Parts: sequence; structure tokens; C-alpha cells
Amino acid sequence: MREFPINSKVDYKGVELSSLQEITLAINNNLPEESLYKIFYFTLKANLEINKFVVYALDHDWQCALQYGVHTDFRTKNLPNDIRHSNSIVYFFNYKGQDQEFSEFDICIPVTHKNKVRAYIFLVWPEKTDIYFPDIVPFLRTVSNIIQVAIENKKLAKNEIEQEKLKKELEIARTVQTHLFPKKLPQTDKLNIAATYLPHQSVGGDYYDFIQVNENQFYVCIADVSGKGIPAAILMSNFQASLRTMIRMGLNLKKIIEELNIQIYENTQDGTFITFFIALIDLEKNRLNYVNAGHNPPLIISGKNSFEELQLGTTILGPIKNLPFVNEGSIEINAGSTLFLYTDGLAEAENKEMDAFGTIFIEEQLIKSRLLSAEEINSEMVACVDKFRAGNPFSDDVTLLTCKVK
Repeated sequence: MREFPINSKVDYKGVELSSLQEITLAINNNLPEESLYKIFYFTLKANLEINKFVVYALDHDWQCALQYGVHTDFRTKNLPNDIRHSNSIVYFFNYKGQDQEFSEFDICIPVTHKNKVRAYIFLVWPEKTDIYFPDIVPFLRTVSNIIQVAIENKKLAKNEIEQEKLKKELEIARTVQTHLFPKKLPQTDKLNIAATYLPHQSVGGDYYDFIQVNENQFYVCIADVSGKGIPAAILMSNFQASLRTMIRMGLNLKKIIEELNIQIYENTQDGTFITFFIALIDLEKNRLNYVNAGHNPPLIISGKNSFEELQLGTTILGPIKNLPFVNEGSIEINAGSTLFLYTDGLAEAENKEMDAFGTIFIEEQLIKSRLLSAEEINSEMVACVDKFRAGNPFSDDVTLLTCKVK
């Protein structure tokens, strides 16, 4: 057993004062975490002549933050369980713990802050020292405590800045997304359209639109871009601009889909994709032509208890440059017909038992409310899914778009 000196022949208070002044100066100068640990490193090595030590600090988990003079690379070693549950000094003479590689140390000193251990200092005491061991332990704890608290405060400040930045980004993305939605939907003697948008806490990429061609023809569409925040909002903004330009150019549905897919493919490199449904409704011909690009199939109700899913189309847009196929669907649409479009946030809404709302509830609710106005249909659907969720939050944005032909 190594014996520690019982007398102090030097004024270690001078070492303590010098180290504390250096640490205080570093904190006031807002030096990075690495610099603070470097000060601690030189305090142990140069000032106290300790030639073997390891410092474990608590971040999300215990990590080796500092090491010197050791045989093992402790950056790859987990803190032993018999150590991490200790809040008192551990002596390693005849150590019988779970990891014998820690037996090369003499002592482990826990460092606490607000009754919680924030760091462990493992060290081998010098063979020859002029500093009395019991006197230096409080000093080591003090220095380590100051450094750990400073580092923790820096991380908290950084997190606050990042949270504020994220908040600003979400506000910008929300503004961009909101401006994509049409400011007014038609309410005429032939047509009744209503939209409902339920934003999630984060900004998704939901988008819907109504584009009038003439008195009897108009496009309705709905889309959902993968991803969140500003990138999703910007992509959807560009998507809308391209779509409207193509419609003004008179391109047919198949060509619109192919061109949109190429643009998404060429302008994104991170696997981003868009699910999209577009329909051209002609009230004079009583016809609805559509293409579904991987979106939740909209439902059209024309009879008392009958509905049809609009599934024909192609794959999601973006992952590949050339779509393998594009099929255009066509269906008769008469007075009394109702077209219901929605994003996957509705079908994927879950209750507290993690059961999904699913398409069956959507279909049943549409049959019940088919005679109501478009706005009332949306309101009843929201009430139905809210009852199902029973307070469980949505996991994504929810968008509903209902078109009734009078």
C-alpha cells in the first residue's frame, strides 16, 4: 500500500489561488470547453505533479473527458457501475471491482454539485510530494466543480440559443407554408369547397390548392413533403410555383406530374420526396380526371352509401428521375358528389392505446356527414378524430380539403 505524506512542506494555497485565478479568467473570457479542461490538465500535471489521472464527466452519459499517463485508453471504457453509484471517495488498494483496468489508480474523488455527482477524478498520487493529501482533496473538488458548472452553463446557454433559433425557423416556415394556401375558396351555385388545416408542433410540408381555369374547370390538389421546417416549406413553395406555371402553359396531367418529379429529383439530394394528388374537375362535362402520386387515396362519394378511392397514378415524386409509369384516372362526377382529400396525419392519428384512426373511420364518418356542407363535413371529421384520440396529440400536420358539387 502506498503511503501518503503526512506533512506539507509547500504552500499549496498558492497553487490553489493561481489555478482558480486562471480558471476564472478563462470563464470570463468565454473560452471553450476544451480550454477549461486544458487548465485542469495543467493544474494536475504541472502544479500538483500528478502523472497519471483520468476525469469522467457527466453529459448525457458518463464520458472520459480527460486522461494522462495511463496504460488504457479510458475514452473507450465505460464508467464501472460500482463507481458511478458512489458519492464518496473510493480507494483502489486491492480493488475488487468489475473492471480491473481501473486498479492502476490509487483513488477516485467524486465531484458533486447540488447533491448530484457531476464528475469523478481518478488519479495516482505521486511517489514524492510536498502536498498533504487530505488538504488537496477539497481543492481538486473545487477546481473540478467550477469547471463542470461552467461547462454545464455553456451547454445550457448553447441549448437556449439553439432553441430560440429553431423557434425563429419554425415561425418563418409556418409563415411560408400558410402563404401557400389559397386565401379564398369558391362558394358558388355549382361548387362548395372548404379546407381545414391542423398544424402539428413542428412545421410539416402539407399543401393544398385550388386553381381556377374557367367558369367550369378547375384544379384541386393536395400534397405532403417529407421533412420538416424551412427546407420543407421552401421545397413546397417552389413546387407550387412550378405547378401553377405548368397549368398556365396548358400542360396535361401526365406531363405536369413528370415535370414536377424531375424538378424535385434535381433540386434535392437528401432523399426528400413528395406525395401528391391532383384532379382536374370539369363541371360542364361532369368529369374528374386525376393522377395520384403516392398520396393517401382521396374518396369520392356519389351515392347514398357508396364511395370510390382515387388510386390511379404513379409513385411518390422525387426519389427517381424518370417515373416508371403515370396512369391518369377518370371518373364521372355529378351534382351531389363529394370529393374528400386529406394528408396522412389524419389516418395516422393515434389514441392512447397506439391504435391508428385509419381509413375505416374516415369512410364511415364521410357516409354519415355526406349531406352536410363542405365546411361541416370537415368539422365533423375533426370532431370524430378528436374523440378517437382522447387527448393524445397528433404526430403530424392534418389537412382536409372537401369539394361538393351542387
